[in-house]
Amino acid sequence: MFLRTTSSALAVIALTAPAFAEVTPAQVWQNWVDYYKANGYTVTEGSREEAGETLTLKNVVMAASAPDNEGGVEFTMPEVTLTGTGDGKVRTVVAETSPLKLTFKNEEDEPVTLDGNVTLKDAEIVSSGAPEDMTHESRATQMVFALNTITTPDGQKPMPISVTMVNATSSQRVVDGPVQTVDARMGADRADFTGTVEGMDKEDPTAKASFTGSIDALAGEGRFMMPKGVDVTKDLNAALKAGMDMSASFSIGAGKVEGQFSGKGEEDKDVSGQMATDVKGVELTVGMSTAGLKYQGSADASNVSLTSSDLPFPINYAVGGSTVDVQIPVMKSDAPVPFKIAYSLTGLTVGDELWNLFDQGKVLPREPASLDVDVTGLARIAMDLFDPANVKAMEDAAEGTDAAAPDATATEPSATDAPATDAPAADAPTTDAATDTTTSADAGAADGAPEAADDAADTPEPFVLTELNVNKLALDAIGTKVDVTGALTVPEGGSIDAPVGTMHARLEGVNALIDNLVKLGILSQDEVSGYRMMLAMFAKPAPEGGDALVGEYEFKEGGQVFANGQQVK
Repeated sequence: MFLRTTSSALAVIALTAPAFAEVTPAQVWQNWVDYYKANGYTVTEGSREEAGETLTLKNVVMAASAPDNEGGVEFTMPEVTLTGTGDGKVRTVVAETSPLKLTFKNEEDEPVTLDGNVTLKDAEIVSSGAPEDMTHESRATQMVFALNTITTPDGQKPMPISVTMVNATSSQRVVDGPVQTVDARMGADRADFTGTVEGMDKEDPTAKASFTGSIDALAGEGRFMMPKGVDVTKDLNAALKAGMDMSASFSIGAGKVEGQFSGKGEEDKDVSGQMATDVKGVELTVGMSTAGLKYQGSADASNVSLTSSDLPFPINYAVGGSTVDVQIPVMKSDAPVPFKIAYSLTGLTVGDELWNLFDQGKVLPREPASLDVDVTGLARIAMDLFDPANVKAMEDAAEGTDAAAPDATATEPSATDAPATDAPAADAPTTDAATDTTTSADAGAADGAPEAADDAADTPEPFVLTELNVNKLALDAIGTKVDVTGALTVPEGGSIDAPVGTMHARLEGVNALIDNLVKLGILSQDEVSGYRMMLAMFAKPAPEGGDALVGEYEFKEGGQVFANGQQVK
């Protein structure tokens, strides 16, 4: 609940960051209204008053709802004042405190309402330029985003959570057109956050968690191209096809979080504990367009510690650094398109208390561990992944419920509602009429559940692999190193279950690991011979000797597999 609440609040904060400008106060305000309407908001004025070069609006409500009535956001500004500066610019200030309301549904599909406010200290926005090309500079010595209460069917409870940004600045350039382009930049010296969540666990009303933390040197920049006339909150796929293109990068300096928790454990015993984490810095780049979805990031050294009254020892671990690079196509494509999934983790260490659970004698090496995964390839995309109908069908398929097959092929919907299942996709197998002798409505209802499961099974896979390149798959831990590379392709008309290609593997320290596991009593001497025989089947000694093994694995048409020249399948 806490993570879901926090992420919802931060999403609202991001969406409500102003980006507007014009030459006169009235033009600036209208540009503001147009911008938020283009992003799925409604804007309602309580009152309006114009006097010379000043436009004053009161009780302005901006609201947006999520698809399928899953929730929404409502942001109320008691007063907005826009004043011409006399040099072609407009200065905008808003009321110091503005109420904020978030609504969503929890895991039990119950309505939840979060009430809070946004407080701005010494804040102003200066807008300049022309109607079709505007620039906006904003600043605030302090920006506080606070949640105060949470309301559920069980009643209202306090939920004090706040994020305070110190010396926040931003700059946006807005270029108008059929596709509105916004180039933005933001920064803040520091962000402090604190919060307490309690009484939210129905099984344990005494459960309570609190946290404090801070992050230094926040920075971000991005370009957002948003087509007009498309509600991105309702149909992301349509927005992408109309020209939506987003790219952004974010970075933070050193950060730390400390927290405490308490509640009831097994046998109704009191449980309490503390946690702390810190990181030296994080960088993140995201992007989305018809070319695909991109998520790239890196994190510097970090540490995590946890103590709990129901654990006999503290848990501590540290990471030297990590990276991630995910690039996934999202639009339907009959021709194979590239993808990438990469992840690395270096310098992973855990505290001696955890090691000593199973290795008090330090038999296993405790040097920092690392993991490196780099996989690329080609795949055909069977459907537009963000099409609402396809998303719903994939969700239903995952749950095994009745749903129309996604639009992998152009199929016409049935003119009438079937009593048991929807019409299958063009490529889906159909029931043989000669064997389906039960036609009564009662029989259809009785068979509805299995037929619904069949429909779910008929939903096409969104990704159809045609080529897989393992550029690197490396693991270095407990004195053992594994390194795998290779490439596989799917023959025309085949599947990834029977690929064609070659994989190479190198293993170091495996025999020493087996010996150490025997010393620890994890393996018995009787089991060792079996493991060594398996190794001999799939690997051979490396040319340089020592405790190193290599293997070459060939996958041939027809499903044949050879390991070091010997057929194993």
